[in-house]
Amino acid sequence: MNTTYMNTTSKCPDFLEAPPNVTFPTCALGSCANNSAVMAKCCTDTPIIPYYYDSGFPGAKNETSGWGSYCQMKDNVSTAVWENCVSFNGANGAIRWLSEEIANSPVLAPFRPLELVACGGFVAVTCLRNRSESHDLDYFLNKRTFGRQYDAVKTEMKRLIRKIADNLHFVPDWANDEITTFLSLLNNPEALFIESKQQGDVLHSDNNLVIYAAKWEWVLARKLKRLQRINRAQSPDDWLDCISIATLLYIKNGRSKLSPRILQRR
Repeated sequence: MNTTYMNTTSKCPDFLEAPPNVTFPTCALGSCANNSAVMAKCCTDTPIIPYYYDSGFPGAKNETSGWGSYCQMKDNVSTAVWENCVSFNGANGAIRWLSEEIANSPVLAPFRPLELVACGGFVAVTCLRNRSESHDLDYFLNKRTFGRQYDAVKTEMKRLIRKIADNLHFVPDWANDEITTFLSLLNNPEALFIESKQQGDVLHSDNNLVIYAAKWEWVLARKLKRLQRINRAQSPDDWLDCISIATLLYIKNGRSKLSPRILQRR
C-alpha cells in the first residue's frame, strides 16, 4: 500500500507524532556559490569509491572503502556551499514546477510519470517531518527504465533543475543525482530502486513525476555508518533521522526489521 506525503499540508504522517513547535515557512536556497567547483575539488583531492558500503558488506564490489572519503566530501560541500536550506513549502513548489517542466520536455515526456527515489534531508523534511529544512534533494533513477536514453534523460533533468534554480534563486544543484556515482559500484543497484518502490512511501505523485522514499533499512544503515566515523563531529540531524526511521520501522514492521543482521546486509 502506497503512502503519499508530499502533496499534503504540513501535517506529520500518521505513524509519527508531530514534532512540537515546528513550522514550515516558505524559503529557498539562498544566493550561494556554485557548488560545482567545490564538488570538483573534493572529488579531486579524495578518491570517492563505493557509496556507504565497505568491501565487507554483501552487495558491494571489492573496491577499497570510500566511506571516509565520501563523508569528507559531504562535509566539505555542506560547509562551503549550503548557506540556506529548502523548507517543506519551498521544496514542494520546486517539485511541482519540475513536474510541469517534465510534461513539456520532448526528452522526458515519453517516460511519464518519471520515477525517482529520494534520500537524505529531503526525505526527513517531506516524510519523516523531523526537520523543517533540508540542504538538497538527493535522487536516483532506474537506469534500466530508459535504456539508451539514460544519459539524455540525466542531462535533461539537470537542465530543468538548473532552470528552476535560476528562477527561484536556489543553488544550481538543489536537486542532484550525485549519489548515482556511488550506487553504480554496487553489484545490483537496480535492486535498491525496486525495493524502494515496493516499500511504497511516496513523497510526491502526479501524472508527470513520482518520488519514492529510499528503502528505510538502507537509509538507516547509511546514517549509522556515517555516525561511526571517529574523526567527524556527529550531527544532531543524523541522530534525529536515525531515531525517526527506527520508530517508523518499528511501528510499521515490528522489531524484526531492526535487528543488527538486517542492517548489516544493507
